[in-house]
Amino acid sequence: MNNGKGIISPKMNDFLWKLGHNRHKIGTWFLKIKGWQNKAYCKCGKLETMNHIIIECPLNQGPTIWNHMKSE
Repeated sequence: MNNGKGIISPKMNDFLWKLGHNRHKIGTWFLKIKGWQNKAYCKCGKLETMNHIIIECPLNQGPTIWNHMKSE
C-alpha cells in the first residue's frame, strides 16, 4: 500500500486497519469466550486495550518509552 509518502508493508497495513476498526483480539474479545476470560487481562492485571499495551503498561516499558520520546 502506498500512503503518498512511501510504502506501508502489508503487515503494518493490517495492523493499522485492525487498530482503526477495533479488531485486534485482545481484552473484551476474550471476555466473550467461555473459558478464555483470563486471556483478557495483561500480566499486570489490567484489562488489555491497545492503549494499555502500547502506552500504559509498565511491563511493556510503554511509559518509559513515551516519556523518553516526549523529552527528545
